[in-house]
Amino acid sequence: MNVRTVATIIVILLSSLSRALVINEVMASNDSSLLDFENDSPDWIELYNEKSTALDLTGYTLTDDPSKTRKWEFPQTVMQPNRFLVIFCSGKDTAASALHTGFKLSADGEFIGVYNTAGVCLDSLTFPALKTDQSFGRLPDGDGEFLYMDR
Repeated sequence: MNVRTVATIIVILLSSLSRALVINEVMASNDSSLLDFENDSPDWIELYNEKSTALDLTGYTLTDDPSKTRKWEFPQTVMQPNRFLVIFCSGKDTAASALHTGFKLSADGEFIGVYNTAGVCLDSLTFPALKTDQSFGRLPDGDGEFLYMDR
């Protein structure tokens, strides 16, 4: 193996050992499962902190475009241990009452990724087409297989 291959393997192993934040569930065609502060029903992503310590997400990013890893940046946000956090994908780009990204999700399916402040991808998912009020999530939470879920 060459030096570049070994370095890539080390980076992958280190990032998997430090994995704390995972994409747990996604809904790309929300009609009535969750409402935001304006009583709208935007798409959403649910993250899960699988560690036993709080995680400061300030400066972490979410994207639906793997070539633009800094598409939406978390404002000052601390996620408690073993807890879930829903981020609305509404295009509103606000943190009023809840977190809202500046992008929406496609019900036809697409890529989503979450990145730490160093730009390392902590978790990503290319989810399939989803029906209205159908989500795609891990069962059991945090590390299980992704399954379709009707709400």
